[in-house]
Amino acid sequence: MGNDEEHLIGDDALDVEAAPAPSDAELGKVRDLARLQIQLTDEISELEDELRRKKESLRAVREGSLPLAMTELGLLDFKLVGGGRVVIQDVIGGSISEERRPAVHEWVRGNGHGALIKNTITIEFGKGQEGQARKFIETLQKRKNPVKFSQREAIHYQTYGAFIREQVKAARERGVDPHDVLPYELLGVFELKVADVKLPGAK
Repeated sequence: MGNDEEHLIGDDALDVEAAPAPSDAELGKVRDLARLQIQLTDEISELEDELRRKKESLRAVREGSLPLAMTELGLLDFKLVGGGRVVIQDVIGGSISEERRPAVHEWVRGNGHGALIKNTITIEFGKGQEGQARKFIETLQKRKNPVKFSQREAIHYQTYGAFIREQVKAARERGVDPHDVLPYELLGVFELKVADVKLPGAK
């Protein structure tokens, strides 16, 4: 009986260890696929770098050399052979860096535009706290087991750009220099002349 049990255990052990070692061909396939992945990763990285360079070159032409060349000749609209056109447009907008965000929000609020700021509150609920999600945030910190939450204030970039354009336009319509109304550096205000190439049939 004891010998039979030992024999069975021995067979099980042999079954577990019976998997054959991979052949050189199979291992070679794994190595080739690993090399292919590395190669593709490198190629994608190079293509992404090239795309960034191309985009920067396009920006330099679209926002720099082409509109400059046309404005020097007094041209705002230029017809191309084949029916296309190059049109110079004034672009006004603004950008908010993380460093300037608190100061920008302070200025926006202080000048009566606080409604631009979107207040996002993210709440973390643990197990069994689903019911608390429906309660007012103001009461969370008063509980014995307060719910953790984080708060972030931000102005959507499209909303901010539209606000800047409205303020600049309104100032000029009043005959006021926008620089006297808006702190350009603080608000990240920019004004650009941009060349848009319109091809035939393009909307």
